[in-house]
Amino acid sequence: MKPFDHQLKTLEFAKTRSCYIDGSEMGTGKSASTLMYIDYLLQDNPSLKVLIIAPKSIILSGWVGDVHKMFPHIMITPCIGTRAQKIAGFNAVSTIYITNYETMHADDLELYGFDVLVCDEAIKLKNHKAKWTKAITQLARHMNYIILLSGLLTPNNLLEIYSPVNVVAPGLLGKSYWQFRSHFFTPNPYSYQQKEWVPKQGAEAMIMDMVRPHVIRHTKDECLDLPAQVMTVREVDMTAKQKKYYNQMRKEMVLTLKDGNVPATTKATVLNKLSQISSGFIYDPDKKTHHFESSKLNELDDILKGDLQNEKVLVFYTYKGEVDVFKKTYPEASFVTGGQNAEDQATAIRDFQEGSRRLMFASVSAAKYGITLTACSNVIYFSLNYSLDDMEQSKARVHRIGQTRVTNYIYLLSKGTVDLRIYNAILKKQTLNDIITGMIEEGD
Repeated sequence: MKPFDHQLKTLEFAKTRSCYIDGSEMGTGKSASTLMYIDYLLQDNPSLKVLIIAPKSIILSGWVGDVHKMFPHIMITPCIGTRAQKIAGFNAVSTIYITNYETMHADDLELYGFDVLVCDEAIKLKNHKAKWTKAITQLARHMNYIILLSGLLTPNNLLEIYSPVNVVAPGLLGKSYWQFRSHFFTPNPYSYQQKEWVPKQGAEAMIMDMVRPHVIRHTKDECLDLPAQVMTVREVDMTAKQKKYYNQMRKEMVLTLKDGNVPATTKATVLNKLSQISSGFIYDPDKKTHHFESSKLNELDDILKGDLQNEKVLVFYTYKGEVDVFKKTYPEASFVTGGQNAEDQATAIRDFQEGSRRLMFASVSAAKYGITLTACSNVIYFSLNYSLDDMEQSKARVHRIGQTRVTNYIYLLSKGTVDLRIYNAILKKQTLNDIITGMIEEGD
């Protein structure tokens, strides 16, 4: 491979330190830069053992494929599947061993004698209470080299920066999360029961100054000649039935159906139910899905059979209740869903990226990490959740190295619903709590 200039800069940065964070924007080729550094380390010590921890969705279609393509002389073994399959993988003779974050719940990987730790999409370490965060933090203490990759370390708030940084530089921000929080943050007096914490004056600048020596970051604008991105919002009128269901849920916090009632006990639950109704379905208390007419689905069909009829199109969705309808309506499409095994997911991605499949429907949470879908330049968001990380990560599946066309993002929003509120909240980096507070203040 011929590296980009910014990747060579990352390599030189890595050579001067044993532990670092590559915080470059999504789509700038962080995995390739990391493999270049691993290859450099192996030249001096061919017996090094490397452990890569990554979201399951990008193990086969991302890392394994990249190693085979760019560094075929390096042996990589995926340690995925059942517990027995993972153990067999770790016991195999290899240089790079790659597994998913969930593996860290149970397996004592210290026993395998790894020298290099790579955590891809290190945003998954943001929760200091998570079992895999604790396990990886402990494992890192036995490593000579540590590399974290994440284009967005703090998608929701600055508190989330502690755990990833603590893996690379133990104690830099405090001996514990609680010490870090008490030193740099204070309770927000306007939040519910003062459970939200906000940075003290000057704290953000102090944290950034402490972290900066351990981080290298490149933006797409700085290092790549990528085409433009175009955002389009298409507001759709709900059907009469959808409006009826929507208004009843909004006002009464319950929806009356022939099969029984669907209650919502909290404002957060109401928000979810309203979003579901906007898409044309609702989950009942037994998690059964009730489908009804959907103007969004009609609009989607018009787009796919109209302006984009000859184009490859990626459609992101939020709820399982949506994909059930997509599979019936578009059986010829590729699907990336939650709970899908790695092999099926890799096949679906390959059929879309390299094959003849024109459409892909992907769960935004299942397909937001590490996947390259540059064969497509048209993305439709059928529904949204409340995560800025999900939004930015999913957009970068298409707008990244290898994209040659203007990237079009279309957001389908039901007019006069929470869809627009959620969309605006994501753009403003607001939390779910901010959305609920706004609804309460406005009497929704």
